[in-house]
Amino acid sequence: MIGTAHISNESAILVRSTIRALRPQTVMLELDASRIGRLASADNSTSVPPSSPSASTTITASSATQDPSLPPIKFIIPPPPPGSILPPTNAPSLLSKQGEGKKGFLKAALGELTRAGSNFREKLIGVGAVVVGQVISGLYRGLDKMGFVSGQEFIVAMEEGRKVGADLLLGDQNVQVTLRRLSDALSKSELVKVREMESPTRSPAARELEARGIKMGGNDKAELAVAVEALKERASVRALMSTLQSELPEVYKAMIEERDAYMSASLLGCKSKVIVGVVGIGHLDGIERNLGREGFVSVPCRLAQGQ
Repeated sequence: MIGTAHISNESAILVRSTIRALRPQTVMLELDASRIGRLASADNSTSVPPSSPSASTTITASSATQDPSLPPIKFIIPPPPPGSILPPTNAPSLLSKQGEGKKGFLKAALGELTRAGSNFREKLIGVGAVVVGQVISGLYRGLDKMGFVSGQEFIVAMEEGRKVGADLLLGDQNVQVTLRRLSDALSKSELVKVREMESPTRSPAARELEARGIKMGGNDKAELAVAVEALKERASVRALMSTLQSELPEVYKAMIEERDAYMSASLLGCKSKVIVGVVGIGHLDGIERNLGREGFVSVPCRLAQGQ
């Protein structure tokens, strides 16, 4: 298991070294079919159709690579574990209104909320999910403009996994389910605490960094990179996750706990002898606990010198 930060170049290097050293049969990614499609398109290498199967699905993706010696990429989409929430079949298609500005988006959202035929609360959660998704996407677009490569570790994992002939297991929950759960969780949370979590000066992340003499860095790429690497340390992550769980338990459950359980089930359902999991470091403890309940033991993985 590799715990990463999604804008950390060091994380991408660690993923490359680990896959080359261990040569796994499967690489599990903290992604679902819809997110892998967007990420792969940005890399201009593969195209994966979104899917929400009731049973495990295998997709051999088309490739635009110029190296014919490499095998095609094989994506495995595991079935949702028992009791998990299934993605909505009628999620509001508001993302197409982004180009029309705020007025166009709000008009489409109002139309969705007032359309006859479904529960108002469910509609509101669905619209909220789209808004939350746009905010998160905007955050990563801003980081990309600063020179970071969001999700670079996943692109590297796909490249290196393909080179060693590994299957790519898309182990995360459907993003529409996650966004709807997060939208619902935010509606049940105290607005003051949500705003504090987002604050660049009062958030738990800012306080953790300040205690170590590190500033968040604002728009300075070098300072932000230092902050990201500091927050990747397990002690820091545990402190942040503990604060999130105590201050915003519903948000923690939707963002972290439920997805930890989903990705753990994806790993447990995989029959490969050697698996490399690539997940955000905030998910590492939860997945390790879940696997520990099934008899797995956590041991350090040490690579050879120079790898």
